[in-house]
Amino acid sequence: MLFGAVFTLPSDAGIVLGLATVATIVAVAVLFRDLMLLAIGALGALNILPPAISEWFPGELAAPLVLFAFGGLLVAAAIYTAQQRRIKPDTPPPRTHDYAVGTPRVAVPAAVVTSLAVTVAVLILA
Repeated sequence: MLFGAVFTLPSDAGIVLGLATVATIVAVAVLFRDLMLLAIGALGALNILPPAISEWFPGELAAPLVLFAFGGLLVAAAIYTAQQRRIKPDTPPPRTHDYAVGTPRVAVPAAVVTSLAVTVAVLILA
């Protein structure tokens, strides 16, 4: 999905499609409590946000502010997802994979490392 959205980026409709795709992936990641899917959404945001910002918010201060705000939302989503992974459903349906398996001791540092890596990548690419 993200690759298709990236190919349509030169147009405004492509930017909207890309942002909607990233928002959907992040929302599904939080819903399923899946940190890997959240990381994919973060990488998609790293690819789609810079062209969207340069197209819609021209200026020197707009890009860092938008990237900082979205990065903060991603960190908050990662922390929420990591905390929710501890909570098990009361009666899980039979024969399903439990996507919430894992501990916050692994998830929170992984979210911090991912956010730092994205921050460093943004600083290098900007």
